[in-house]
Amino acid sequence: MATDHAGTRLGFHSIDEELDTELAVEGEVPGWLSGALIRNGPGSFDLADGAVGHWFDGLAMLRKFTFEDGRVRYRNRFLRTEAYADAERGEYRGGFGTDGSLSRLEKAAALLTPPSPTDNTNIDVWRFGGEYAALTETEHLTLFDPETLETTGLTTYLGEPYGQHVTGHPHHDDERGVTVGLSTYFGRQPEYRLWRQHDGRWSRESLATLPADEPAYLHSFALTDRYAVVVEFPLVVSPLRLLRPSNEAFIKRFDWDPERGTRYRVVDRETGVEVASPVGESFFCFHHVNTYDDGEELVLDMVTFPDAAAITELYFDGVGGPSSWELEGGRLTRARLDPRAGTVETHEVHGGHLGLPRVSPAVTASEYRYAYAQGDPGQPVTGLPESVLKVDVETGEDQWYDAGGYTSEAVFVPRPDGDREDDGVVLAVVLDADTERSELHVVDGASMTRLAVAPLPHALPLDFHGQFLPEVR
Repeated sequence: MATDHAGTRLGFHSIDEELDTELAVEGEVPGWLSGALIRNGPGSFDLADGAVGHWFDGLAMLRKFTFEDGRVRYRNRFLRTEAYADAERGEYRGGFGTDGSLSRLEKAAALLTPPSPTDNTNIDVWRFGGEYAALTETEHLTLFDPETLETTGLTTYLGEPYGQHVTGHPHHDDERGVTVGLSTYFGRQPEYRLWRQHDGRWSRESLATLPADEPAYLHSFALTDRYAVVVEFPLVVSPLRLLRPSNEAFIKRFDWDPERGTRYRVVDRETGVEVASPVGESFFCFHHVNTYDDGEELVLDMVTFPDAAAITELYFDGVGGPSSWELEGGRLTRARLDPRAGTVETHEVHGGHLGLPRVSPAVTASEYRYAYAQGDPGQPVTGLPESVLKVDVETGEDQWYDAGGYTSEAVFVPRPDGDREDDGVVLAVVLDADTERSELHVVDGASMTRLAVAPLPHALPLDFHGQFLPEVR
């Protein structure tokens, strides 16, 4: 499905190769590192009669890096979704930021039966008990074999509550053995709907419902042992505008309304009751970093932007990739919430650009010290990040790893017998613009120095999120 567009920008190109090969390793991969990093993101931006118009609409492709005895094996495979088949047939129905192609007759029919949202599950991967699924921001899930990456089934979230939009970042509560997620229902009475799904089951159950007159676009939410927090940013939509049959892309129907401020809707996980909803300054956020209970208060860390330009700057200009890349980057912002007093206070922890933040899985929903992310020291950001950044969230001090190319999300993997939070490695896929080839970098989590590099046979398009799965080979 790949097309060699003249002027295609590296990282927003399409590939059609599906490979399974062992990679040569330069340096030394720690012997304790065992399992697989499976990442998700666009593999192709091409349609039978053109191309998608936004980075977030590229066709989903899994990338897998398997680690065993210091060796690294690489495999990639497209997910065989209905969206993938539609793209090959020239029947693209629209996506996050790309307009659809419904005819007048199809739009009339959609008044009676709204078309199903896209199943182009290109955001992340998740383990539901013994099943592995690729996620997007709709009700659809794509099941896959974690060994071969072969698509094994197409399904949806089952059980109540229903919602047309689902955040791409659920949470897993290891102690309770549940996945907690958030859906938005766009209807006569729109709601945010928090739900939980117990390990080993496909059916979900409702945790809480929150009324939302003009729902916000929500890519993630926060979870602690006691609370779920829906941070309602002022990028909002009228439900009627969203439900009306149209070829207008999903996100184009939302409006930036900074006068609303940012509302923190705090829900008690045991009772499902909204116990506080303080309003703070306006900003936009894709990704929460970490959240934890601190006595009677909550500490909530996010990567925040002054407005929604982080979305609009990612539209393509027709020749492959964004026409420009200049915006105020994401800043690490800490919010301290007091549910009893109904107050919120925020301050900036780090002012350089951060993207796609991660923490050690050992400190999720706990007091912690370090965050890892794509990084850029300057503001505004004028290009793709080429460094991995480690931030001490207590002091704001940072450490930088110069990746020498465009970096992916930095995934931290703790050493099994480690006794420090940063005792482990950071895994990042780096796209080298000079060699036009991608590489897997293995970086020491404490010193942020390179341990190993494994070059790939080709250049991967820039992706989104992934998970390290120690049980997968």
